[in-house]
Amino acid sequence: MCQLWIDVNAIPAEGKQFEISEEKYFTDFIDKYNLDCQITSPLKAIFFVLPQAEGCFVRGQINGEFVLPCNRCTEDTKVTVSHSFESFEPFPPELSFDTPLNKHILKSNQTTKQATKEEQDFDLDSDSEVLRYNQKLKSFEINLFALAWEEFVLSLPVKPLCNTRCKGLCSECGQNLNEATCECKSEIQDPRLAALQNLHLNKKS
Repeated sequence: MCQLWIDVNAIPAEGKQFEISEEKYFTDFIDKYNLDCQITSPLKAIFFVLPQAEGCFVRGQINGEFVLPCNRCTEDTKVTVSHSFESFEPFPPELSFDTPLNKHILKSNQTTKQATKEEQDFDLDSDSEVLRYNQKLKSFEINLFALAWEEFVLSLPVKPLCNTRCKGLCSECGQNLNEATCECKSEIQDPRLAALQNLHLNKKS
């Protein structure tokens, strides 16, 4: 993942807002994963990050415009995104609860405790690409771009359409049926029924 790690200890106890609007972060990953997607209006990801004793609560929104191929005719289709999200990102599972946590969150006289089985199971949901422990800083770090990329991918429509009435392409000749008709047979046959194509039934009088 793109490296945009933020020291969680540097985030105030009441939380802090961050913004990612550099297009290069997104275009590099679009190229890396060969996504047929072109950004036409700057994508902006806004995060509010609130540190917790066992992870970080994140609330945010992604806005922007990009072009995707229509699922039916493959023509360029403009898609506008306004995607809101909320998530809780737990600290990595390999870290036990005896690791120093954010001192501005925990009371100074709090005693070290061992993670219960329930807490350990909960920790298995953590993502090391999003949260990690920096031994040098003695602090947790959160990767804001990893969050932005995950939410960007989730915001992509599964089947983008240039128009709800899009006729798509002819399955025989590839003609865009929105622009012109073709001379191919309009009859649509289910290939699973091909074996019955030449079956003739004699009706009894």
